[in-house]
Amino acid sequence: MPITIRDVAKAAGVSPMSVSRVLHGRGANVRVSEETAELIRKVAIELDYHPNALARSFRQRRTKAISLVFEAMPEIGAGSRYFSDLLDGVTTASFQRGYSVTLCSSMMGPSALTSFRDGRFDGLIWCRNSQDIELLTAIERSQLPVVVLHELPSGREETMSHVIWDNRAASVSAVQHLLGLGHKRILFVISSTGLQNTESHIRFDAFRQAMQDAGLPIELRDRVIWSDDCGEFADWWATKPPHTAAIVWNEAVAGALLLQATANGVTVPAELSVISYDSTSACEMMVPRLTALRQPLVEMAAKAATMLIDHLESETFVANHVIYPCRLDLRSSTGVPRPTSP
Repeated sequence: MPITIRDVAKAAGVSPMSVSRVLHGRGANVRVSEETAELIRKVAIELDYHPNALARSFRQRRTKAISLVFEAMPEIGAGSRYFSDLLDGVTTASFQRGYSVTLCSSMMGPSALTSFRDGRFDGLIWCRNSQDIELLTAIERSQLPVVVLHELPSGREETMSHVIWDNRAASVSAVQHLLGLGHKRILFVISSTGLQNTESHIRFDAFRQAMQDAGLPIELRDRVIWSDDCGEFADWWATKPPHTAAIVWNEAVAGALLLQATANGVTVPAELSVISYDSTSACEMMVPRLTALRQPLVEMAAKAATMLIDHLESETFVANHVIYPCRLDLRSSTGVPRPTSP
């Protein structure tokens, strides 16, 4: 059986309250001399006493655990570094504050509301990008502290904190980079799974506005919805499209597009420039190296975890909103446009 406070107290000849005062700092009204405190610490070491974290969480009504809820959790070792960077930021900041992290690809239990209220964790970092009004309302009503790590739905700025990247400025930066190289017709690529992500729509809307602001036409064929492996690329290229560049909604899909281009004998960037969002170290290993817009994922995730823990350890809540700027990582996948027929 595990050694308890009572075992230490009996061996040291003191009360359990004295042991709790010395080893856990509880019981401010209990006075213990330095000589007795030293004896208690010595006995605790000899008996190999370790505090019971589960029992302590019951007493404090705190688990010291937070949950990272992700929309569609990929294999951490997959090609994209997006999820692993996010996880690095959350765990590093949480572990430094003494909190563990539970990974959830979806909420557990018969309903989302049940999961929020069953006490298994103290707070959530919400990365699901859900537009389900019932689910979002359940989060708010649960009174469980939440920090959202993506764009907030309109009208929830007062009840939820969030950390985001400036998606709109990123789209403008991508368009300006390609226009500066001489491109006039630009394709925007979204994956079918990305349609469920609000940020894909925000990025496209900002892309469309940037093109219009530049006086360039936008047609229905300037946006395509492809599978995650971009298997539609060959048929699209066979139509001899006017586009000389493609902006891809995330780096994982951009990597798939590069593979399809190579498989179909299309040279990047000589025949098609490619740029994406979410620049990570994986972009350096693509062929060619992928030009991409960087959001500081590790820093953003760490900030979200810090905000959540600050909320957990504070008696008051004030919604906090942090927006990180983007930057363009220039690599080898963008260049001047190929000659096209008028």
